[in-house]
Amino acid sequence: MIKNDVVLANAIIDMYVKCDLLTIAHEVLDALLVRNVVSWTALITGYVQHEKGVEALACYDQMQREGISPNAVTYACILKACGITQDPERGKQIHNKLVSEGMLKNDVILGNSLIDMYVKCSLLALAQEVLDKLPARDVISWSTLISGYTENAQGQEALQCFWNMQREGFIPNAVTYTSILKACGITLEVDIGRQIHEEILRQGLLDDNVMLGTSLVGMYVKCGAIGRAQKAFDELSIQDVMTWNALIKGYAQYGQRDQVLKCLKQMRSQGLSPNVVCWNTLTGGYAQQGLAEEVLDCFYCMEMEGISPDAITFLNMLYACSHAGLVDEGLIYFASMVENYVITPEKEHHVCMVDLFARARNFEMAMRIAEKMPFPDYLPAWSALLGACQNWGNVKLGRLAFEHAAQLNGCASGPYVLMANTCATLNMEENLQIVDCLSVSIGVVEGISNTRFM
Repeated sequence: MIKNDVVLANAIIDMYVKCDLLTIAHEVLDALLVRNVVSWTALITGYVQHEKGVEALACYDQMQREGISPNAVTYACILKACGITQDPERGKQIHNKLVSEGMLKNDVILGNSLIDMYVKCSLLALAQEVLDKLPARDVISWSTLISGYTENAQGQEALQCFWNMQREGFIPNAVTYTSILKACGITLEVDIGRQIHEEILRQGLLDDNVMLGTSLVGMYVKCGAIGRAQKAFDELSIQDVMTWNALIKGYAQYGQRDQVLKCLKQMRSQGLSPNVVCWNTLTGGYAQQGLAEEVLDCFYCMEMEGISPDAITFLNMLYACSHAGLVDEGLIYFASMVENYVITPEKEHHVCMVDLFARARNFEMAMRIAEKMPFPDYLPAWSALLGACQNWGNVKLGRLAFEHAAQLNGCASGPYVLMANTCATLNMEENLQIVDCLSVSIGVVEGISNTRFM
């Protein structure tokens, strides 16, 4: 009965999708003798909602092979799938189809999906171009692009987009404000952030909106206005773990340990327990301030409270050990990460280990790690080694590190500047001239010697 009743079958597919039973939903679709665009779109929607972009695209391809034409909902979902899979080329093909079929003229949802796809693929210029050409756009169109700019640390572009949006008469919503506050933090525009804060209060958007409140506190923290951050925090009607994290991060970054402890005490008095994100915020803030002892204390407290550290925790630990010259401790934490917590070290962890030994002048071990790490083509590892060679005047090893770095990315100016500085520090003018000529010949910069020591 179901095999021949496409309407009933579509309802069943939709039911299984809503119950998160995608495999069964797919089996129902495969068993149908007759299926239409609604059948496929229901399943594609389910895959996209569960971030299964590859499966969604496979359904789309099969649907087309069967000669079934997609509708606007199908295209919107497939654009999301392209964003999930980071497949801008497929997204561009869909974009061209939408333009040729004139589907973007009045469908704002489809236009927003297109902007979102380019944003997720970090193609912000194309996202901006789409928005500029859309005949129909709304606050979601603008907010999606603004969010893309902030996520890619392009705060000034986000602010410009925000102002253009307002000039066109669109009223920002809580999502827009959440992103634009982040942009103010990126650009350190505390005065603009304060004006936006006042507008948010006038609209009453802070009531029960934890995410917006967290962004507000975070904006003041990034701008160095810790007093304003505390005041904004105190005025929030809801203070959850993430909001506390934003405030604690500020105090930790400025080395105000007493205030951090006070926050933790108040947080617990509200029945909230610091989670791993909170501890990572603390260890990261202390590590940036060079407060290695505080970082190690945090790790001890985490263990005492039964909170398992994650990859970010260990990255903060290794960073702190590296900058404090705690070689033995760094080795212990690196081993514990693998053996006790079964966390696979990532590129950044290996870079910290290279830096740990290089700063301690154990260049042989640093070189060995850089050569044998699972990511031998990772430029920051060789740059870290080269930087340490400059600091300690080890031009022989510095040259080897420089050669590795230059082979990986010959057009990056960093390795040339570091090598030039190393030669200049030791008055090795002949080697400096060689590096200088190399940099000019490949067009890295116009005369590395003019940029060293900066």
